[in-house]
Amino acid sequence: MPSRSSQERLLLVIDNTAAGGACTVLLSICEQFQDSRDLTVAVLGKTGSVSSLLISKGVRVVELGQGNGRWSLLPFVRLVRLLRRERFDVLHCHLLKSSVAGGLVRCFFKIPFILHDHSDLFCAFERIDIFSHNPLVRMFFVHLLRWILRRADRVIVLSEESRQVYLHRYSWLARRVSVLPNALDCHAFDRVVESSAHELRQELKLPPRTRIVTMIGRLTKAKGWDTFLDTAKLVLASETDCAFFVVGTGPDEQRLKDRVRSEHIDPVHFLGFRSDVPALLAQSDVFLFTPPYEPFGIVLLEAMAARCPVVSVSSAGTRAVLGAECGLLIPAGDSGLLARGIFDLLHNPKMADEQRLRGRKRVEKEFGVSLFRERLSAIYRDIADASSKTSATVCR
Repeated sequence: MPSRSSQERLLLVIDNTAAGGACTVLLSICEQFQDSRDLTVAVLGKTGSVSSLLISKGVRVVELGQGNGRWSLLPFVRLVRLLRRERFDVLHCHLLKSSVAGGLVRCFFKIPFILHDHSDLFCAFERIDIFSHNPLVRMFFVHLLRWILRRADRVIVLSEESRQVYLHRYSWLARRVSVLPNALDCHAFDRVVESSAHELRQELKLPPRTRIVTMIGRLTKAKGWDTFLDTAKLVLASETDCAFFVVGTGPDEQRLKDRVRSEHIDPVHFLGFRSDVPALLAQSDVFLFTPPYEPFGIVLLEAMAARCPVVSVSSAGTRAVLGAECGLLIPAGDSGLLARGIFDLLHNPKMADEQRLRGRKRVEKEFGVSLFRERLSAIYRDIADASSKTSATVCR
């Protein structure tokens, strides 16, 4: 292994290190490249569980937020100071605040800037309303995103469909947009203990033959949990041996629990955060996924790796993950068709078994960690080569 002084130095910048899709990808990058590159993770906001995990793996984590507000300028100032003290070869930014920081840094430092778009925010302007319903504020964000993109040396998106949207909106980005799907190590799902889900049934006092429909995600409106409950209500009206599992936490938890009680949607179990996701998915009969818009959905990869059949709302990300034959794709908001899909999988074992087999094979072939490393290594090489050519031109 090359010495740290001779390794390419990567500065990975992220808004926060609370559990989430972007942090899962960040963790994967660190695991895949720690042996070949000198890594530093800079956190602009609140530090969470992922910071502790990175530190335990020997990754350097620099906290720049230190209790300041979400849009405080101090983390940006501290980032600039860090770049003045130390030389980095690549700046790889995740999430919005970090991308703003990357755009600002690119104005003052000759360091290649990679913008990693985990949410399709930069090409799906209709989603700008998450910041404000005020048209002037929304217009500000539209121009801000364009300004950042013009300073990015490379933009990473999660699917070819997202790439095509980028090229339609920003034709001048043609050679700078790369597709890098998220990845999953399937080995964790091969070590699942078969008895664990039976223990869960016992814990919840469910009959041993109860058929389980599971969804995992943050309990927010964006994840479509009301559609999940609408679907559960339809299925449970006729399937008396089913139970629906809600896995995750979030601001909508109490509201959703109140709805379950008031509408007598039973049995629906709120399991909170679970560390045994592979075992839970391996013993679920169906994985239901209801976000009206999803840029990718790592949890879909987890369900497929666990050989759990999938019924999902159709969006750019879910289509990219599931393909044509690895899940049932349903138009957003149609709880009737989602329920029909669950009925079909519960009552057609051959269909469910075929999905299990195809889903697992697709994860191994298209979304393995070795392929992820190969693709990202190629992006880093391209960035380094382009930077070297630019430096050589300047020297002449």
